[in-house]
Order: sequence, then C-alpha cells, then structure tokens
Amino acid sequence: MPTRNAPPTAASLHLIRISLALGVMLFACVIWFQHRQPGWSSHGFSLPALQWAQLAASFVAVAFTIFMRERLSNQHDIVRRAAILMPGWMLGEAAALLGAVIYYLTDDARFLGVGLAVLFATFLLLPVQRNA
Repeated sequence: MPTRNAPPTAASLHLIRISLALGVMLFACVIWFQHRQPGWSSHGFSLPALQWAQLAASFVAVAFTIFMRERLSNQHDIVRRAAILMPGWMLGEAAALLGAVIYYLTDDARFLGVGLAVLFATFLLLPVQRNA
C-alpha cells in the first residue's frame, strides 16, 4: 500500500538547515586538523578552474536566492515554501563544499570563508518562517 509523505514542518526545515551547516563546518574542522599534522603539505596545488567554479557557484546561489526571495514572500503554504527554500540552501551548501575542497587541496581558507558566507547568506535571505 503506498504511503504519502507528511508535509514538511517548520521544525523539520530548521533541522535541514542545521544539518547543511554542520556538515560543511565539520568537514572544515577535519581539514583544519589534518593540515596541522606534521608532514602535511599542499604539494603546491594551484586550482584556478576549481576556484572559478566555486566563485561561479557562489554567484549562482546568491542570484537564485535574490530571485526566489520575492516568490517566497507571496507563499503561505509550507510545502510550496519548502520547494523554494531547499534549492536555495543547497546551492549555498554547494558553494561552501567547493570552498572546503579548495581549502583541503591548497590550505587556502579564503574560498571556504566565501562559501560559508554564501551559505549563511542563503539562510538569512530565505528564512523558514514568513515574516508577519
């Protein structure tokens, strides 16, 4: 017998946001500890293509968030709000994860900082609860 998924709640959407942020931050902590191990070296990696990809992902995430913010303000249904919120948050997470990979390969944390800033900007610009 087919079952129907329960509609998302505000609490479940908050849990999704926490999970997205914690995953990236824990990955960054593991990278930080690994880079502090004796004998670790970045081997002189220079990844301009990956760096441009991360900046492009950051731009796309911010542009999508700004574009969808107007649509979000008109939605009162939590299911439709979730359909707008989650893709925006996931684009922000993609930018943050690309920044973490660049940090892992090059020991340059600037791109991780940009990615985390984009992730938290998507959280701020696409809030779970509609402002009343």
